[in-house]
Parts: sequence; structure tokens; C-alpha cells
Amino acid sequence: MAFEQYWADRVAARSRLRRAYYEFDFATSTPDLPYSSFCTIGEAAPVGHSQMGERALELETRVRQDIASQAQDKKVRCAACGLADDHGGVVQLHLAGPIYYEIETLQVSIDGTPPYIPYCATCHALAHLASPPLGRDAVIALRNALAPGLRDRGALVIESALAIPVRQTVGEPTIITRSISDNGNLRPATYDILKSWPDELCHNREHGALHPLAIYNRSCRRVLSAFGPLLDEIDAIDDAPSDVGGLPTYDLQRLMPVTKELLEAMIAHIDDAYHILRATTPKSKEHKPGEFVHRWLKRARHPTFSEFAESVRAYRSRVAPLVNQVKHDHKLLNGIVIVVGDKRIPGFYVEGVLKSGGIGPDRECHPNATGRSYFRSVREHFVHLFLIGRWLGDALIASARNRGHNIVVEPAQDESKDVAEVAARIARLPFIFGTGEVHLDAPSVSFCAENRELVLEYPSARVPWTPTGKIRTTASLGIGDGVTREFGLAFL
Repeated sequence: MAFEQYWADRVAARSRLRRAYYEFDFATSTPDLPYSSFCTIGEAAPVGHSQMGERALELETRVRQDIASQAQDKKVRCAACGLADDHGGVVQLHLAGPIYYEIETLQVSIDGTPPYIPYCATCHALAHLASPPLGRDAVIALRNALAPGLRDRGALVIESALAIPVRQTVGEPTIITRSISDNGNLRPATYDILKSWPDELCHNREHGALHPLAIYNRSCRRVLSAFGPLLDEIDAIDDAPSDVGGLPTYDLQRLMPVTKELLEAMIAHIDDAYHILRATTPKSKEHKPGEFVHRWLKRARHPTFSEFAESVRAYRSRVAPLVNQVKHDHKLLNGIVIVVGDKRIPGFYVEGVLKSGGIGPDRECHPNATGRSYFRSVREHFVHLFLIGRWLGDALIASARNRGHNIVVEPAQDESKDVAEVAARIARLPFIFGTGEVHLDAPSVSFCAENRELVLEYPSARVPWTPTGKIRTTASLGIGDGVTREFGLAFL
């Protein structure tokens, strides 16, 4: 509805608004906790009151009373534009962050910010232009940007000044195509380069390391082997029968070890790339005790190390915190599945400690309490296996050229059945991402079994389907510790 139309006749405009509601059913199981075995909690947004549970109505009434009691004129006003709720129902309550539930009392609490912010209908709609929703300051700035005389600059303001996480346009994509007919194999480009790598440029014995191709083959084998069990579990979620609430009867803890292995395999793959760079570099510097390979490369002033490290930096920064929190900080991976209609969207998140001492989504890995869907994550990891292969191959060719060698790369003949099997299964996954991932670049995997051709695109121009409407959620809370009584759930 146009900005001017709404404010010209607000009462009439509001009568035409669609009164929709979203209902979230959180099913949480904590079998190891002595004080609670199972609880199901329903929560709805404060519209469509006939659909809301008793607890949500009580919460809304209490929040409105608290807001009014703190106001000088004892009125509930929009936090962005100041509109007063003189007639009731004009100012809505916007959920400002993830809700946490105390297991025994079911008391609602919030971590860091008040649970609700009062907004008029217009400002509330502006807040939900992005996922996760915009903060109050961004809503105010966007509302001012949409004022008369600034609408032609609205897109610029939204993109640069507010940094709204909405993927409106896609930059120039990287497209990688591999086929048996054109390339001889379906493997990443580094495979061909190392198969053609001359012996005089191999320095692995000086470093006490394996042959660079041996390192690469082992590393790729581990990554490809990690996809299969995870894809098996994703299929099992889709095939599992539903319980009386419509949620899959599947033990989400089965996902955690296979998820952990894929994440660790991808981080190890980046580390293995550094080992390959070292194995193709003369030992000009002695290794310090316990020195990491990437630090040796930097100290040895490897000609292409910095460029390669910068290429993998963005991807590594998204994956490494997950691995480090689980590996070094005693955190657990937790599974989550949201159900929208007949669609099941599985995901995961790393637990962290809330300010209140409870357990919820880790702040560093999930700053907006948004988990990661498997449909996007699996594609992202597979695409980056090939992107890392391209970046490493470029670094190897450039380093050889820096030393006066031109590598003639011959296509290596390899049926690549392991790559084809994984690619075919990933290509069949639904192109559905979580609502918190709509602003992220979308990875795309296509595979033609008949032509044995693999096409990867990142970011893809394809627009993923995102959940809307009634959403039901089931999540695992890891292992009960006998102490923690408050748990927060991530959302997708």
C-alpha cells in the first residue's frame, strides 16, 4: 500500500489490511534432564487474537501495560514514528529477538533486548522488509528515506546506508563447468594441475610431507566421503512419518556427527591446500617447532600465499567458527527442522551461553539466532570444494611461473564416479533456504547424468523458495547437563 494512501486515511487503510498471523510450535526434547522430559510451546504474533494462545495474550497485555506505564502520557506509541494508539489496535507489537523459555515455569525471557517493540502498521511492515527484521534505527532511517523527495534515492539508501540484508541483485557469478568429454574428469581444476606437475617442482621430501597430489587426493576423498552420510540423513528426515503434530518422527541427534565431519573436512581441506603450497616450494626457511604451515608460507614469503589466503577468507570465516566452538569450547551442534505445509526444511546451529546463563544459539556463529539450512549449506560446501580447487590451481600455476616454469596442464582421464554420485544427489535437493538466509548469495549445483556434466554457479541468479505462513518447528537440545534450565531455539 502506498505511503501517502495510508497516511491520507489511516482508518480506511487499516480496514483493508490483511490480518495474518504466524504460529510457531516449538517441540523440544530433553530426556536427560531430571526435571522435565518434554514440553511443547505455542507462540503467535499479536494479531488475529482469536488464533492466539492464552499465554501469548497474557504476554501482550502485560507488555502493553508496561510500555504505557513508562510513557509520560501513559500511551502506547510507535517506537519509530511516535504515533499514539488512541483507539486500540493501531500500534502493533513487534518481536525484537528470539524468545527463550524457562523449562519449569515456561517464563518468557529475552536475551539482551526487550522482547517486543511497539510499531504502527507502516513501521512494522518496514521492519519486516528484511529477514532477520530491521532494528528500530534502521526502520526510522528507512521511513525517512521513503518521505516525499527521497523515493528516487530509496534503493541507494537501503543498500548502502542501512545495509539491509536483502539480496535484491546478484553480482557477476563464478561459473564452473566440468564434463568428462571436455575435461576428462569431474574433479576440481587442481587435480589436473597436480597430475601434470613436474617432479622437479615437488619439494615434499624436503618438508617431510606426502607428494602434493597424494595430499590433494586424500583431502578430496575425505570431503566427498563426508557428503554421503549427511545426504542420507537429510533423505531420512524427508521419509520419516509425521507425529500427531505434523512434525517428522526423526532423531535429530543423528545429524550432528555427520554435520561435524563435513565441517571439519572442509576446514581441513583449506589447511591441506596450504600443505600443497608448501610441498611445491623449496625449503628456504627452517620450520619452527609447532609452527602452522600457513605461517611458514608467510614467513618464507611464498609468492602466491597471500592471494590464495584472501580468496578463501570469506568462506573460511563462515565455517571455522562453527568448527572451533564445537572442537575447543565444549559447544554442541543442535538440529532443527521447520515444517511449512508439506515441506520439511532441516538445519542446524551451534549452541552458546546466553547472558542469563541459559543455552541458546551461539552469538558469534548466529548473531541473529538464525540457524543454517542444510539445503543451502550442503550446496555451499560442494561449490567451495571446486572454488578452492580453482584458487589453489591458480596459486600453483602462478608460483611455478614465478620460478620460471610454465606448466602444461593435460586433462586427466578419470570417471570421477564419487563426484558424480554426490553432485547428482545435491542437485536434487529442494532449492529452499531459511528466511534468515534470503540475503545470502545462493549456491547452485546442476548435474546432467546423461552428458556427465557438472555446472556450479556462485552466486546463482536462481531465487530460493523461503518459508512463509504457518511454521512448525522441532529442535534437538543436545545432551542434558543436569544444571541448565533455560534453552533458546534458533530459527531458519
